[in-house]
Amino acid sequence: MVKFFTSQKLLGIFSSNWSIHKLSISRALDSIRHGFLRSTHSYGIVLVKGFQCKRRTTFELRAYVDDGSLISEILIRHNVVQQGIGYSPKDVTAAFSSSDMKVVSDMKDTLKQFQIFLVNFEGTMVVEIYETSPLPIGLEMVQGYPPSDAWLLLRRLNFVTSI
Repeated sequence: MVKFFTSQKLLGIFSSNWSIHKLSISRALDSIRHGFLRSTHSYGIVLVKGFQCKRRTTFELRAYVDDGSLISEILIRHNVVQQGIGYSPKDVTAAFSSSDMKVVSDMKDTLKQFQIFLVNFEGTMVVEIYETSPLPIGLEMVQGYPPSDAWLLLRRLNFVTSI
């Protein structure tokens, strides 16, 4: 059965949604004026394209992420990788150069745990797109989804089923 809404009710629904979108649009336009666009989305990591750490001062992690509509390549910022691993690239290189096999083994285990985190990652990422960068840059990674996202989805589903 199709429900019909009065124009006043439809206007109320659209205006409440518009106020939310208007705030997002104004933030996006402000970012664009400054040469970048920042966005927070839900992502899953599909594939790690490359990971560099040995004999470097910064980590380089390239990955393919899926937001449910498109798979894109991104570069995950050095400090996000360092926070996830718990060591600097210098520490990783030193550990692998160590003659103590326990130190080497512990570092391999640490990197394996980070690899498992990446393989299983589904959560929220803050991503910036700069005019000067060929790839979007992941600034933050938070495993899981906040309860507010579930409530918003449920509210949208209830709205759709009530039409």
